[in-house]
Amino acid sequence: MDCENCNAKNFLHADVYCQGCPGEKKPKIKTGRAYLLRKDSSLAIFSVEIQAPEGKEHEVAAVELMRNFKIEFISD
Repeated sequence: MDCENCNAKNFLHADVYCQGCPGEKKPKIKTGRAYLLRKDSSLAIFSVEIQAPEGKEHEVAAVELMRNFKIEFISD
């Protein structure tokens, strides 16, 4: 079904409902390297190669970088 006649396009979360739709345009996939940097330095701590839909590069990079680290909180 084309997007003009689709009922899901008016939903608040239409992007979620339309992900598997064959009529929806597929976003361009961008490849690159994501770097984890300290705020006070320009030296990279870690980097990963990513493939992400155009416009979602930062979200995919954050997930891929965090998969390689463990966050632990220790209370006083």
